[in-house]
This record gives sequence, structure tokens and C-alpha cells, in this order.
Amino acid sequence: MADVTPQEMAGKLMADAFSRSGPTAQALSDPAVETPMVVTLDDLRCWR
Repeated sequence: MADVTPQEMAGKLMADAFSRSGPTAQALSDPAVETPMVVTLDDLRCWR
């Protein structure tokens, strides 16, 4: 699978087939329930 940059992915998602039909949220609300997240040591970066 080819690596896709965030800009390329955003361009694909903003294509006419994936146009927005509703308003854009200015800020996201807090989740209604706790949202667990799995993070491995490989995902973490040094705090330098």
C-alpha cells in the first residue's frame, strides 16, 4: 500500500463525491462516555 500524505488524503476526502452537507463544527464537544485509547511504546515519542 502506498504512503499517502495527510494533504493528499484531505484532498481525496474533500472531492465532490464526499462533499459536506451540514455545518462545520467550530469545536468538538467532550465525549459522552470515557473513550479508551490503546497506545504502544512504539507510538510514543521522546519529550525533548
